[in-house]
Amino acid sequence: MLEKLKNWLWRSSTAELGNQPAPDARQAFRQALAEYPAHMPPYRGLGRQIAPEQAQQNLDWFMQTLPQRLAALRALAAATGLALGEEPPWSWDEAADLLARLIDWTRACWPDAPYRPEHRQDEYWAASGRTGDDAIFSVALDVATLLGQAVRAGCSAWRWGLDLSRDSLRHDMFSARRVVLMPPPGARAGLLDMEAVVRARYLNPQASWFRGPPPHDLWWEYVHDGYTGQSLAQGLDQGRAGIRDAPDSAP
Repeated sequence: MLEKLKNWLWRSSTAELGNQPAPDARQAFRQALAEYPAHMPPYRGLGRQIAPEQAQQNLDWFMQTLPQRLAALRALAAATGLALGEEPPWSWDEAADLLARLIDWTRACWPDAPYRPEHRQDEYWAASGRTGDDAIFSVALDVATLLGQAVRAGCSAWRWGLDLSRDSLRHDMFSARRVVLMPPPGARAGLLDMEAVVRARYLNPQASWFRGPPPHDLWWEYVHDGYTGQSLAQGLDQGRAGIRDAPDSAP
C-alpha cells in the first residue's frame, strides 16, 4: 500500500495543481477521488468484529502511515483548490485559519448528500474497500487525522489511542476499538472521535452543526476545545463525544 501511495504522491507532485476551485468544484473533487489512495487499516469492521490485538495493529498502521496520508490529503486539496501548507506546530490563529479554509473547502467540494445511500450504513463504511466513490472514507480519515494533529499541536496531553472501554463495546459506540484522541490517564474528559465528526459532515452536510460560521461549526468547537485544553478542564458533552451521526438534514 505504501508503494502505491508513494507513486500517487509523485504523480500528484509533478502535475499542474491549481490554486483555485474548478468551475464545478464538486464534480472535480469526485473525479479526483478516483485516484486517491485507499487508506484502510489492516482489519476492517465495527468494534465487536475486531479483536483487541487487531485493533492494536490498526493503531500501529495509523501511526506508521500518518505522514504519507497527510501528504496525500495535501495533494488532493491542492488539486481541488485548497493549499493546506505545512504540518504543526501551529499557533491557535494558524489552526483557526486552517479550520476556516477546510470548512469552506468541504462546503465547496464535498457533495451536498452522500454519494451512495449505502454510505449511511456503519457496516458498509467499516467494511469498505475505499475505491471509487468509497474513497471519500479515506479522505474523511485523513481530514480527521489533520484535525487531530491540530488539537495535539495546542495540547500535547492528547494522544492517538484506542477506545477499549467495555462500556463503548457494550453499547456499540462508533468509537469502540477504533483510533481516537485519548485524554491523559485520570482525566475526567471523554475521548475525541475526530473521524466520526468528519464522517458526520459528509453524511449530513446540511445539519445545523455544519451550516453556521466557523466559530459555531462542530469541527471548530471540537478543535478549539481540544487545542486550548478546555475539553480536559471541563469534560465533554457526552452526546457529542460519542457522536455517531449528525441530525438529519433540514428540508
